Amino acid sequence: MIILASHSSNGMAIIYSGLLAAIISGGVSLIGYGITAYFQNKNNKDTIRVQKEIAKMGREEKLFYETQLATIDETRNLIAKFIKNCIAMNRAIKRFNEKEVDDAKNIDDARNIFNSKKESFNKLEKIFNELQEQITLIRLNIFDKDDNLGNHVLKKIYEMEKFYTRLQTIPSEELDIFVDIVRDYFYKQIKELKNKTA
Repeated sequence: MIILASHSSNGMAIIYSGLLAAIISGGVSLIGYGITAYFQNKNNKDTIRVQKEIAKMGREEKLFYETQLATIDETRNLIAKFIKNCIAMNRAIKRFNEKEVDDAKNIDDARNIFNSKKESFNKLEKIFNELQEQITLIRLNIFDKDDNLGNHVLKKIYEMEKFYTRLQTIPSEELDIFVDIVRDYFYKQIKELKNKTA
């Protein structure tokens, strides 16, 4: 009986020690799981934050390049209108300079020539105002002082402006040179934009 009681108390001790070991092991596992979960959660939050920042940078970069492209397109349209109005101004100047009041043979002739001159002058004035507006808007879009080609475009515009403000037609060679300069300018702009997005 003593052997049995002693054996029984050893068995209980073994059971208790096994139970204690299981509880300790479970506690350590729970603590390990809690620490792992904490760091995974922290890493996930950091990853999500970084992904949001990358997405935001992507949106901002995309918006920047879309704005750049829109500015290039707007400038191209303004310059196209400017060239079209330069051609219209040349025609209007020629028409304005065609007949002189001195060519009149009678009073009706003089009145007709005068009215024709007045009409031509009104057309000149309208085109002149449109050209000035376009020059101002082009200047707003070509604003980089370090851009030699952009500055060359503006310089050429001012040179052509001197002709029509003196009621002289702009030589067609000047317009051809201007078109070539503008083509080079836009080629450079698009090339730079492509390099920035690559």
